Amino acid sequence: MISELIYWLTMKLVTADEMRSIEEAHLKNTGGSTDELMAKAGGAVAAKALGLVSPRAAIVIFCGKGNNGGDGFVAARLLQQRGYAVRAVKMAEDSAYAGPAAGALAAARHAGVPVEDYESRDIGPAELIIDALLGFGLKGPLRGSLAEAVEKINNSPATVLSVDVPTGVDSDEGSVAGAAVMADHTLTFTAPKRGLYLLPGTEYAGEVELADIGISGELVDSLGEVHVIDKPFSSRLMPRLLKSGHKKSSGRVLMVAGSAGMTGAAALAAAAAMRGGAGLCVLVVPESLNDIMEIKLTEVMTVAAPETASRCLDLKAAELILGMEEQFDSLALGPGLGRHPETLKLVLELVRRSSLPMVLDADGLYAVSKEPQILRGRTPDTIITPHSGELGRLLGLAAETIESDRLGVAARAAEELAVTVVLKGYHSIVAGEGFLGMCQSGNPGMATAGAGDVLTGVIAALAARGLAGVEASAAAVYAHGLAGDLAAADNSLLATVAGDLLDYLPRAYKLLSGDSRFFTLAWMTGSE
Repeated sequence: MISELIYWLTMKLVTADEMRSIEEAHLKNTGGSTDELMAKAGGAVAAKALGLVSPRAAIVIFCGKGNNGGDGFVAARLLQQRGYAVRAVKMAEDSAYAGPAAGALAAARHAGVPVEDYESRDIGPAELIIDALLGFGLKGPLRGSLAEAVEKINNSPATVLSVDVPTGVDSDEGSVAGAAVMADHTLTFTAPKRGLYLLPGTEYAGEVELADIGISGELVDSLGEVHVIDKPFSSRLMPRLLKSGHKKSSGRVLMVAGSAGMTGAAALAAAAAMRGGAGLCVLVVPESLNDIMEIKLTEVMTVAAPETASRCLDLKAAELILGMEEQFDSLALGPGLGRHPETLKLVLELVRRSSLPMVLDADGLYAVSKEPQILRGRTPDTIITPHSGELGRLLGLAAETIESDRLGVAARAAEELAVTVVLKGYHSIVAGEGFLGMCQSGNPGMATAGAGDVLTGVIAALAARGLAGVEASAAAVYAHGLAGDLAAADNSLLATVAGDLLDYLPRAYKLLSGDSRFFTLAWMTGSE
């Protein structure tokens, strides 16, 4: 079961409908007004703009006829007052502006902001363009002057700041049906919108920043569905070490992995289990590979098991493995196992009979894809770590279908298979037991052979330490991505390899777990 820890207040990703409900609830609860929210949003846009341009720079703000455009007019007035050369371009006749947006337009004019009608003219000189055309809630492709204006924005050499969501990006799905603003920065309000973190929307959003406009986090938490797996969230999940702990109380991982030509996957996963916090890891490998693994691994113990003629684990290894279970706290199954028919039978036998929390990856997932409903029969936590192709094989769906609705499909798979799903990819998704979360760490440089094997080891280590399936998965996914971010920052995206994730995992854990409390001067010297 998931502990209540997982439901502590966290940031949420929201849909357009959820955002409308949040704003309506805020106004009802506080007696506030949309004008007040617009004033705060426009002020946040102006403050963000100040950090992007040189003093008295030329700024062009494209303002649609809705509240997003109203935010733009407020920002234009505030920037004008600070001495910037601001021009506001409105995309509709004055009569099309209503309510707070009309008030913001009138206030901008009164303050002396040049307000121009959009007439297909060139943008002219600008150091910064602010896209306040549509905001969240767009459905379908842009047409007419909106599409034309977006193309002009994209063709300008100016820095581009989008307000809430880049115009043309679906705020729920991240899809782009036609023209869309390619922003350098996006300032979103109250809660991040889902489409900013889903492909291809994330490619258009640039650097995303969240602005507080006075709506409470508790309200967002109560009405939003998708958790943000970020540093504060993951830090709360990380296990704390007891001074009385020893290697057998620190989590014991039993790992079944490796075959001829795939020893690297097994070695990475086993080493990651130790780096990930396990006190002990034992790796079961084909007997002819045992000597190799003993040379490759130092902290990990190995067990030689019956193998096939092609040097994959044989079904005969099942009784050996199951007989060892009572000495362990989690089982990791799959990295580099191979797809020999006897090996696939072994995986199914272990899935049926193992009483340990299990992490199932790679060739383990391939074996189970022949009989996916076998997963529903397991009582202990089961964590699967597929990419879109592997999940598609389990569900009978094309990878493209999964990529078009990663959140929805991951949630469906978790429910149908009664497992925790870690859907790998940029902004990996964790789903299970009613929880749905998207990870905010990680980068494209982690799309490299062996990165998934490292993740398997880290999840298995945290599961061995007693974390429930969703908790172990969320903490591990963030720590794994953070290690990748640290590695890429030092070594570049292009040069990142899976071994780097092992090397940087200690730094990631230190940032998340607060270990520094053990290493104060008082602790080292024994002084008060």
